[in-house]
Parts: sequence; C-alpha cells; structure tokens
Amino acid sequence: MDTEPRTKEYEIAFLLRDEKGLDLVREAVRRGEGEIILENPGERITLAYKIEKESAAHFGYFHFRMDPARLADLRRDLDARSEILRFLIITPPFVKTKPRSPFKPKTAPGPEGEDRRPSAPPPAMPLSNEALEKKIEEILQQ
Repeated sequence: MDTEPRTKEYEIAFLLRDEKGLDLVREAVRRGEGEIILENPGERITLAYKIEKESAAHFGYFHFRMDPARLADLRRDLDARSEILRFLIITPPFVKTKPRSPFKPKTAPGPEGEDRRPSAPPPAMPLSNEALEKKIEEILQQ
C-alpha cells in the first residue's frame, strides 16, 4: 500500500504590494508541505485599475507540487496576508510532447513556391433555355 501522499502540480500567479511578499508566498507553500519546482521572481507592473488603493504591484508566479488536500489551507493562509493583493492557483495545462499542426497541406508547393494543388474545374457554360429544357426532358424520361 502506498503511504506517501499523492501530489499534484499547480501554478500560483500573484500580485504583491512589494517584492518582500515573495517570501510570504514561498513560506506559505512550504508550510503546506509543497515543493517549489519553478520560481519566477516577477517584475513591477502598473495595474489597469487600483486594487486595495494600489496602482502598481509586483507580479510573479511559481510552479509547485502539493497534496491536493492541503490546497485549501494554502488558500486560507494567502487570503489572510494583506501584502498579497491577488492570487490565482491553477493546474497547469497538459504539455504536449510533439507539436501538431492544425491542418495538413494537400500537396507540397512547387519549386518556385507555386501551389501545386489541383485547380478547380472551370465554371460550366450557362445553358440556353432550349438546352435546359432538353436536359430536363432527358432526366424526366429516365
């Protein structure tokens, strides 16, 4: 039986009042028995609108592993800190090992970059009324 808790990977993005708040986020993850995998210390940004009377904030993000059962405790811990203006915890999207093209060309282009796909058939010549009536009669006879 597996006694080790199962961990899951998460990403936390945050807006802080100042750079000192990075240590608070780091410590909160460690208190929740999480392991930081990737750390982006971030940068100072100007906010589009004020958040808690702040017009600028320090934006950064971490990738970390944590037991999903401990995630609620981490959220409560971060919510209680006034230095943290906003945060968002997500599960990072699945990373594909091989990029795929959304479409495949039907044929390769020609030597001069010309497109070598078969051209559409030329538009049909319009039929005269007499030819059209004759064609309808042939169809009805069948």
